[in-house]
Order: sequence, then structure tokens, then C-alpha cells
Amino acid sequence: AEFGIAADPTIVKSLLCVWMLNCFEYSEAPRRYAVYFLPSFMSHSCLPSAVWALDDSGRYSLRARRDLEVGDEIAISYLSEDMLLSP
Repeated sequence: AEFGIAADPTIVKSLLCVWMLNCFEYSEAPRRYAVYFLPSFMSHSCLPSAVWALDDSGRYSLRARRDLEVGDEIAISYLSEDMLLSP
């Protein structure tokens, strides 16, 4: 489809990749995603030390998945819980 916007396809592809790797699912029905500035800078781990938790009022909080010591890196998974738990 033509939208009348001139953009370099390489830049558009790069920006879409950045969005996909930095977005967070915030609703399952219907499925919705958003990008948040500070969380997008967090380190990734397949054994994350923290997880984002959505409360009943729709606010996110960062929760530790295990006991942390001073100096431990706080990392989240860029993958969904389902993907982390799959074989």
C-alpha cells in the first residue's frame, strides 16, 4: 500500500526491528504492545533476575525473581514466559 511517505526501506526495517525487540506485551485480549523508554535499555537474560508485573490498575512494576545481592545485574527476558519455558 502506498501511504505517500518517502522513507528508506533499510531504515524502516531497522526501526521495526528495534521496536520488536524493545516492546512489551501489555494486553492479551486483544493482544497489544508498547515501547517504554527506560525498560528498553535493560539487559536481557534467558535466566532473568527480574520480571515486569502488571497490576490490576494497569501499572507495571519490576519484581525480583530471586534474592539479589548488592552489585547483582538486574536483567529481564526479552522473551515471553511461554517462550522461556518451552523445551
